[in-house]
Amino acid sequence: MNPKNRYALFLLSAALLFSLPAGAQGRRRRRLPVRPPKKAASPSAAKKAPKKTHEYLAVIDAVIHTGTGDVLPRSTLLVKDGKVEKLGPNVEIPKGAKVVDAKGRHVCPGVIALNLGRLGVGFPRGSVRDYLRPFDIRIKFGLAAGITASAGGTRGGGSGRNWVIKLTWGDPDKMLVAENTVVGFSTSDFAGSRLRRTRKLLEAWRSWRASWQAYLESVKSGNRKAAPPKPSKQIEGLARVFRGEAVLWIDRVTTLAQVKRALWFLKQVNLPAVLYGTAEGWILAPELGRAGCMAVVYPRYLVERNKDLLRKSGSGIRTPFLLSKAGVPVACLPSPRGFGAGGLGIGGILGRDMNTPFVPPAYAVRGGMAPEEALQTVTRNPARMIGLAYRLGTLEPGKDADFLLLTGPPLHYRTLVDRTYINGRLYYDRAKEPLLRNARK
Repeated sequence: MNPKNRYALFLLSAALLFSLPAGAQGRRRRRLPVRPPKKAASPSAAKKAPKKTHEYLAVIDAVIHTGTGDVLPRSTLLVKDGKVEKLGPNVEIPKGAKVVDAKGRHVCPGVIALNLGRLGVGFPRGSVRDYLRPFDIRIKFGLAAGITASAGGTRGGGSGRNWVIKLTWGDPDKMLVAENTVVGFSTSDFAGSRLRRTRKLLEAWRSWRASWQAYLESVKSGNRKAAPPKPSKQIEGLARVFRGEAVLWIDRVTTLAQVKRALWFLKQVNLPAVLYGTAEGWILAPELGRAGCMAVVYPRYLVERNKDLLRKSGSGIRTPFLLSKAGVPVACLPSPRGFGAGGLGIGGILGRDMNTPFVPPAYAVRGGMAPEEALQTVTRNPARMIGLAYRLGTLEPGKDADFLLLTGPPLHYRTLVDRTYINGRLYYDRAKEPLLRNARK
């Protein structure tokens, strides 16, 4: 064939090859799906997007006891989405807020009841949330008494199973506040046959603290791969207290000898603690204050002075005042002993259980404590003792709006609870509930 013809034939073949579709060129190409372009949102559509709405509650013209020691006359408490937003005499009320006229009424934080057992909770084998009882009739009694939160469960053996709930009747989703915020021991662990086991625990504790200090120094020197030491199960409770995850409690601290045992243990672990049931603790009140202790006391629990002893002894209504004067925060509870005592329940008689939670702090006032400081013994101080002071116990911006609307001053013997609010929601209204409906101031 003529070379010119061959060249022309080559050009024709190449032209035919490149004119064929991609699937006919020997290798089939994968075609990507074509997505339609997104349409820009129109300005009108953007305006129609729903805005987040807030729920406001304003309690106006009330005498507000904040729980911090301040009393604000003729003031407004503004609640936003269940939290305290503002409070004071010149608070601007947002449009659409629900307004409660509290003229002539007093407002104070809700009572935090310590060791109320299984109020609102069954016998948990797993998560406490699965064993809540939001329709426990005792919750209604607690709300009528002014109780908004309750601590229950066990705390012994350096661990325990305990919880804090709110008395949100019929609303289980809002009940559980926290679990295992308390780690407990007993003074019986520091004497007798148990002392040997406690000494072994202290050896393990010192070893872990030394490892923790070495870990901190390693991190400080720039070692990013350093891992914190894991405590053994024996000292896990103390480690949680050390890390700020729980509060240490010591039970059975009634006599002076028991107070000394508790102080010995606290010196060994170098941690503060709550001393439960302190009667003769006032004798060593300065030492308790220096150790950073808090105390749960029974103002009406009278311990006669032992005249055969040359030292101070006994206990009475001045115990809360003497401890507080030495810098020991105090929580006042009714005595679980004596005629008519209902334990720490809500079914006993006046001043004998939590059915009248303001009676013990009223006795503390009689013993020398200032009224606003005594109010803290059932509000602010219990919140500190269960590690929840950042949420509960006082009326301050950012904290949970758990408060009471009262007919008079909080500790007056004729004062009644008119309304109980938890998270800014009304859970008890005396005018609509059968409990104490016909009681008069």
